[in-house]
Amino acid sequence: ARPEPGDIAITAMAQWQLDQRDEARATLAQLREMMNDAEWADDADAKTLLAEAVGLIEGGVAKKEE
Repeated sequence: ARPEPGDIAITAMAQWQLDQRDEARATLAQLREMMNDAEWADDADAKTLLAEAVGLIEGGVAKKEE
């Protein structure tokens, strides 16, 4: 079975929490690519999980740089 956006988002957030920063960013990039697919582009749950992952990973970067 192929992964769904939720699986990828949770993986990215878990990697971030485990201090696997580069892996988390790569997984987030994979999630963004997946969200370009018509199958997922309008999926509300997928969009919510993408936003959560972005907030954690990219928000975390901004906070660390302050």
